[in-house]
Amino acid sequence: MSVRLPASSAFKWVECNGSPTLEQSVPKIEKSEEQKLGDLAHWMAEKILKSYQAPSTKIITPMEMEGETGPNKMVVDEEIGEQVGIYTTHILQIADGNMSRLAVENELYCDRVMKGQKIIIDAWFYDGNKGVIYIRDLKFGHGIVNAYMNWQLIMEAMAILDHLGIDGLKDQHIKVNMGIVQPRAFRRNGPIDTWEVMACDLRAYFNQLTMAAADAQGPSPKCKTGPWCLKCNAKGRCDTLDKDFGRCYDYVSETLRYEPTPDELDLELDVLEHAFNVVKARKQGLEDLAIHKLREGEFIKGRGIEDKKSNEKWTCDNATLDMIGLMIGKDLKKGAKYYTPSQVINELGIDRSVISAYITRDTTGTKLVKRNTKALAEQFKRK
Repeated sequence: MSVRLPASSAFKWVECNGSPTLEQSVPKIEKSEEQKLGDLAHWMAEKILKSYQAPSTKIITPMEMEGETGPNKMVVDEEIGEQVGIYTTHILQIADGNMSRLAVENELYCDRVMKGQKIIIDAWFYDGNKGVIYIRDLKFGHGIVNAYMNWQLIMEAMAILDHLGIDGLKDQHIKVNMGIVQPRAFRRNGPIDTWEVMACDLRAYFNQLTMAAADAQGPSPKCKTGPWCLKCNAKGRCDTLDKDFGRCYDYVSETLRYEPTPDELDLELDVLEHAFNVVKARKQGLEDLAIHKLREGEFIKGRGIEDKKSNEKWTCDNATLDMIGLMIGKDLKKGAKYYTPSQVINELGIDRSVISAYITRDTTGTKLVKRNTKALAEQFKRK
């Protein structure tokens, strides 16, 4: 069975060579709301940046996209517009008006990792005058992702250097400036993190990538636990994680028998941090598996599933909102924007029944919920 080695998952398969094969053996997991927002953000960013590249096209701003519905049925709101604006403004600053040389959502081959392997790079720009290749990746989650030794960025750098025909002589004179842009993460130094190296200094990392890719495609790739398990779709059926979980459980169950030295404290905190990640990954994996089984009609005592719902949004156009405002004697505009349904209820004091016909909530996913089995049993007894 051939495996997929996407750049976005390189942080997993470089460390755990068995993850690609194991992930392909599990049912497809529904995207989380955060992942859907990430897809929406990438769609917005591509549309905005490409509007600058087409002379005959009107330039699009994030503010102008508010209220639009993306390909995944998610609606652009003011907050997402501001966050995507941080990324697009940064990319435009890098291009500095040379939009024809800016590559946006660019598909390249990365044959050194696997023959025919394609990757899509959010944005990259080669400044020939400065001898610098800029690579940027938009991350829309809240968890901090660092640019330093980021395997996705390294794999993208490999593909770009091959695409430009930069060999072992030329790479000694070219810098690669790699960056992660995270508008929603609370990073102390701002939303942009960068790592700049000479292209020739990436050779050792390229070797690690190709060796890991070869092992992942081999006959018996090995699994290894670590922080990457949290993002693995197969964590619910990984024997290696199960064994590590058991060892972690035994360890944390032991009573502290003496006061540790400073060095022992440092070591134990490292062990507990690993144990926490293992337990968290196992819990997430079992929750994903439970959701899948419940969807298939299987019964799990004490567990059920419910739809995740988005925030309330208007189902009518702006003209109708103006008419509603006249009817209730309230201006529903907040500056240049309209109040959201929740703001109309909470800030303007309008009863929900007045606007209920004009609002809706989208289903954004499925969540696992705990059921009160005792109450259910009592209910069946009464029947």
